[in-house]
Amino acid sequence: MRTAEVEVERGYDGARQITERKRPIAVDTLGLIVAVVVHGADWQDQDGACFLLMKLPRTCLRLKVLFADSA
Repeated sequence: MRTAEVEVERGYDGARQITERKRPIAVDTLGLIVAVVVHGADWQDQDGACFLLMKLPRTCLRLKVLFADSA
């Protein structure tokens, strides 16, 4: 996805060998976006997920199930 040049840093992801940004998102059961964070690709996926969970709105405090990939 193309983005405008903004203040968010870009990082190098050694696994994919790219210098980009990662955009973790949280969606509800209907697929509606609840929260989005953008960070450099040099962050590990689990660190981005923790950052995303901290940014969830107060209405999501009663989460019962959380799905994620590998890490």
